[in-house]
This record gives sequence, C-alpha cells and structure tokens, in this order.
Amino acid sequence: MSGNGRVGWCPSVVTPMQAHDGLLVRVKPPASTLPAAALRVLAEAAGGCGNGLIDLTNRSNLQIRGLRPDTAEAFADVVRAQGLASTDARLEEIRNVAADPLGADDPDARFDSHAIARAIEAMLSEEPALRALPPKFGFLADCGRSMPVADGHADVVVRDRDGTLTVALGGGTTALSCTPEAAPVVARQLALAFLDLAGPADAPPFRMRELVEAVGEEVILAKAGL
Repeated sequence: MSGNGRVGWCPSVVTPMQAHDGLLVRVKPPASTLPAAALRVLAEAAGGCGNGLIDLTNRSNLQIRGLRPDTAEAFADVVRAQGLASTDARLEEIRNVAADPLGADDPDARFDSHAIARAIEAMLSEEPALRALPPKFGFLADCGRSMPVADGHADVVVRDRDGTLTVALGGGTTALSCTPEAAPVVARQLALAFLDLAGPADAPPFRMRELVEAVGEEVILAKAGL
C-alpha cells in the first residue's frame, strides 16, 4: 500500500505515506461530517494501530499518524466498517469532496451543502471514467452563511452567491447558476471536460486552475457543454 511513484498522489487509507513518525493515512468523512460515535472508534483505532496523533487537514480530512505496515490495513478495515471509506481503492483516492461545517444545521443557509456534497460523492462512485482524475483533484460545496468557507479552494466549487447556487472552476471567474439537483451533474461535466483536455494523468496539468491557465476557461466550459 503506497503511492507507487504516481505523480501528485495523496495518502488515503489505501495509500499510506511514509512520514518521520511512521505511515500516515487520511480519512475523508463524507460531506466533511463525522458522527461522535465514529470519531470515538477512530480515536481508539488511531491509538491501537498508530501513535494516537490525529491532525485535521484544510480539506476536512483526518490525518492519522504513526501506523506500521502490519497495522495500516487493520486501521483501513476499521475506517471502512464505519462507512468512512470506499472499498474501491481508486474511488477512495479521488473521493475528495469538502463542505462547509454546518450544512442544513446553518439557520441562515438557503441550500444544504452536505446533501450536495453527498450527491457529488455518489456521482463519483457512479462514473467509472472519473477514476482517472488526479488524486489531488477536489470538489467543494460551500453554502454556509453562519460559517462559510470563504477562503476555500477546489477544482470545482459549488457555492451560494447572494442566494443563487452556482458552480465555478478553480482558477476561473465564471459562476454558472444551477439547482441543487443539477449541481452534481454540472460537476460531472466539468470533471470529464478536465480529463478530456488535460491529457495523460501522469503529466500536468493536475489541477483545474492549471488547465484554466493553459487553455482558458471558455474552452473548458465549451468542452463541458456549458
């Protein structure tokens, strides 16, 4: 279990990264939410399988440290049992969908960002072609009003802009209005357009902002049929 030399790879429960204190993995809670019971299970497993240190990343992932080759798979089994990782290794690598903290619990939110994030994750699982996305390619659903992710960045961003739900490219300036139901569809079209235009996965561009700089936003949107 490793990155196998792939360019731009990121650690997950199926691709541990060697760090100074042992193997490091990242847990990606669906819609950036984690039930208290699951957190307790992860904390116990982090101490039993690793050194007990847990970091919070800027993508709302949990970074578990100090794992060993003989405990990394056991930890991965615990994560899967909690519904926090896919059994499909390639899907788990590209399952990078962040959201604002409160979702539907935000009293001022017009849209449920957590529902949108889960719908994007479902879209990723249902579209085999997207398994070819670079491991750092990610999505953000930010509809928060009380606790927005104002400085959040991703390759495809779904955001509430003054009461209108929009989808935009990372590094782009155009915000396309859409409904919550259409957001995963538009995200799929943009991700497939990225794959069509970016070329082989082992060569740049690896991120949407790099593709915007290379070919222009209009070309990407046209390729996506938007």
